Amino acid sequence: MAAARALLARYSTVLKAAPLRTNLATAVPLMVVGDLCAQQLEHRQHGRCTGPIDVQRTVVMSSYSGTIFTPIFFYLYKVMDRVLVGPPVALALQKAVGSVVVGGIPANAAFLVLATTIEMKAFGKVPSSGASLPEVVSEKWRHDLPRVGALVSSPSTPSMLLVAPQHS
Repeated sequence: MAAARALLARYSTVLKAAPLRTNLATAVPLMVVGDLCAQQLEHRQHGRCTGPIDVQRTVVMSSYSGTIFTPIFFYLYKVMDRVLVGPPVALALQKAVGSVVVGGIPANAAFLVLATTIEMKAFGKVPSSGASLPEVVSEKWRHDLPRVGALVSSPSTPSMLLVAPQHS
């Protein structure tokens, strides 16, 4: 127990000294572990004890966490902490709405660009149409962003800020 307290105290010290860097150093490994766990749960849902790891998916998700999600929400929450006022329940509601509208929509748009770029540049996936990267990104925006908007705004669907890449 003393070791855990010492580790937490050290983490808190580093977090105060370099908050964004510490958040990034925490978020990316957690995203890797979380995505690997999610993949194994998906395999179990299909009746398999285990299955192959989708490295591309994990690279996309951890890249998203480190380059888009964590920095956007790190700064967004700092701004909201300074700007928003009210009792705790009202603050929580304002932050939830602000996160979706101010953070979620641009983060999803950036996710689509990042995922497409990684798929095409790092993993060499070329669309059968032969379209260029800007054309593919443009098509993803036309196809996927309306679905993201529907998920965020639909009262019958739980809000989701992340649209995972579709893999068959």
